[in-house]
Order: sequence, then C-alpha cells, then structure tokens
Amino acid sequence: MKSASLRRTARRATRAGIVTCISTIAITATARAAPHTNLFIAGGQYANSSQSAYLGAILPLPGGTLGKGFFVSPFAGWNRYTFQKNGQSFTGSEPSASVAIGHAWDEPDFNLSLSVAGGYSNTTVTPYAPKGSFHGGQWFAEPEIYAQLKLPAGATATVNGGYLTGMRSYWSSAYLLVPVSPSIAIGPEADFGGGINYRSRTFALRVADKLTSSLDVDLSAGATTNLPGPYHPYVALNLSVPFR
Repeated sequence: MKSASLRRTARRATRAGIVTCISTIAITATARAAPHTNLFIAGGQYANSSQSAYLGAILPLPGGTLGKGFFVSPFAGWNRYTFQKNGQSFTGSEPSASVAIGHAWDEPDFNLSLSVAGGYSNTTVTPYAPKGSFHGGQWFAEPEIYAQLKLPAGATATVNGGYLTGMRSYWSSAYLLVPVSPSIAIGPEADFGGGINYRSRTFALRVADKLTSSLDVDLSAGATTNLPGPYHPYVALNLSVPFR
C-alpha cells in the first residue's frame, strides 16, 4: 500500500475477509453437524501491516437446523493496521460487534444463504489521528450472499460477497475445493474488495480439514495487495466447533 488513503481503508477489507471465512467454514461444517446444533466459530488473519481476529456463533432459530432455515449470528472482531503519513508511522485499532439474521437453504445440488448484519465499530489511531485518517465510532449494515454448487466426486464451487453500508465498501470471494482424502479438501481461492479509494486483491490456496468429529479447520495461504501496492504474504486460520 503506497498511499495513506489506501492504508487507512485496508482494515475495512480485512473485516470483510473475516466474514468470508465465517461463511465458508460455517457452511462446510453444517454438513457434518447434527440437526439443531449451534456452531461456534473463531479465527484470524495476518498480512503485511494488518492483523485481525474474530469469534462468533451461528444459532438456528426454532423450526430450522444448522445450514437450513432461519438463523442469527452474533459476531465480535478486532483489527489492527499500520500506515505511514508524512514520514511518520501510525497504528490503528478497530474492535467491532454485530448481529446478523438470515436464511439458509440446503438442496441436493447447492447451498444458499442470505443474511443482513447490523453492528458498530470504533477506530482509534495512535499516537494521534492525522488529518484525513478514518477514526471514531460508526454504525454499519451488511447484506451478504453465499452460494455453493455441489460438483461430482464431492467437489464444491463457492461464491459469496457482501456490502458494508457505513464504510461504502464491498467484498467478494470465489474458490474451488476438491477432496484429496476423506477429511481434507484443497483448492484455489480469489478474493476481491473495494471502496471509495481502494481496491484489494487476494489469491491463495485454501485447505479445509476435519481434524476430529467436532473440529473443522480452514487454512488459506497466499498473497494479498491493496492496489496499486505490491503483493505481500497472507495467511488465515479459522476454526468451527458445533455445540448444543
């Protein structure tokens, strides 16, 4: 990231990337979870000049099951990022919390989920907030769509995306997972994001692994950039555990 404007908006895309991982690992785990089971989700991401972590849950509403029917999803996250302006280094921190409500469909050939989240984030910049930097509290709403096509031999093709109203930014993801063993699937991933004054790109290899009967692990590793800056290493780790 070469400009201060790109640096100060980078963490907006980071939060969107977290939501992408939540959708991914949640839908992957629902196929293995017992009916009426809730799902705990947690994880984090690391890239140059930005780090993030999150935890949350997916809770089916009465009449639904995990991956099918109405659900609510509380979420809490934290982002940290650094940027340069006028030769000085600054560090931003952004905790956030939200609650989403949505509906999921589990059909023989595809999975589909539509949801809308509402929440609040608060950004602080140290040692002080330079002129033109984003800081302070902000309410936001986030509609999201997730669609997964079930392919032969257990492979899946997935696309999902969302829009953050308060930040006026979007995010999207597409990936293919092909089973290589009874518990492991691997495939390419491409993520795209953008907003008022930035565009982000991430290309990675995704590995989904069911370590135990109740623990799913999702790992992505590759490279990410906020254009027109250079690509930097990127890694994301996400966990899900069903509970009643």
